[in-house]
Amino acid sequence: IGSVFSALSAAVFDRGARDDDTVDRVNHMVMYGLLVFLGVASGTRQYVGSAIYCWSPAEFTEKIHRRYIHHYCLGQQNVQLALFLFLAVLFRVPQLLWKQLNKASDANMQLIVGMTTDTVFMDQNTRDEQLRRVAEYFHRWITTGTPSSRFLHCYYFTVLRAFCCNVYLYTSTLYFRFFIISAFLKTNFWKFGFHAMTSYIRSGQWEDEYNFPRVTHCDVKIRQLENVHTYTVQCVLAINLFLEKMFLLLWFCLMLMLFVNAISFVKWLFLLANESRSILFLWKFFGSFLSSRHTTFDDRRKCLVMLRRYLKADGLFVIQMVSVNTTDMLTIDLVRQIWLRYKTSCEEGSMMISRDGIKLNGHSVSNLNDSDDE
Repeated sequence: IGSVFSALSAAVFDRGARDDDTVDRVNHMVMYGLLVFLGVASGTRQYVGSAIYCWSPAEFTEKIHRRYIHHYCLGQQNVQLALFLFLAVLFRVPQLLWKQLNKASDANMQLIVGMTTDTVFMDQNTRDEQLRRVAEYFHRWITTGTPSSRFLHCYYFTVLRAFCCNVYLYTSTLYFRFFIISAFLKTNFWKFGFHAMTSYIRSGQWEDEYNFPRVTHCDVKIRQLENVHTYTVQCVLAINLFLEKMFLLLWFCLMLMLFVNAISFVKWLFLLANESRSILFLWKFFGSFLSSRHTTFDDRRKCLVMLRRYLKADGLFVIQMVSVNTTDMLTIDLVRQIWLRYKTSCEEGSMMISRDGIKLNGHSVSNLNDSDDE
């Protein structure tokens, strides 16, 4: 399912550097576009085509009278097709919130992904220089822009919490959509698709006469002189033939996205909260440029320390997002530059300690050694 969604979103909605994953794009692009299309299609059928046909009484000889009855009875049937557009807007809200929370976390992931993707057609030297700049930006952000905390124990809106909040909103608002549609149709929309499949299996066809009646009766009150006469006219709702199929398609899409979003939310939490999985993910890229023959025990120890004290959950999440939106080769090159920048910072820290000395009871180690020599 993930590969299918990835191919679809890449082919139809490729907009350069991204700061989200495939499931996120399917939510705020594919589902948003589908609901806008359904809203426009149903609205076109209602206002351009003939959505309803009513059998007018014989005394209504004028064309304007028959048109009035058609419009009046169409409004009486509660065909509120703006529902599709409202549901489409709900798919945009989590993505807009994610953009704002991403800015609040000081993590410009779109810049990191964009600069990494731009190196795909560069030669190796130019690519290394560009990725070195990305690693330097990443180092400044990870050392100054994130709180000092262990896995998932954060006290601020970090980039990881912001994205998890985004995925959670997609999942929770899907439940909200089912209740909205149920209130609109005055039925249990959760069972809508199951009833359709059951009816089709039993009889070979499906028609929902309760929610989408083909024929209905409409009471029209007409004032003649001082009296009000009520005329009951029979109407054929041709638009319900289309709405029935549209809501069935919507049911299947919402159920699929409910399942996919729940899996995505659990996957991100499990991947980032499970340290062993995080180590395996990092070592997949480390193993590509650190051969076992040249890898020392100190390098392996630094890899674990890098994950726990340097990257933490936020840094690992950014690397995950880069790997989702770029190729493995570019991710390997970026991780290598981040690794080199981390080793440089460790060496700089060691040099600072050796130069300034470690203070013991108010005296530095270097000063104590000098006094011993004297």
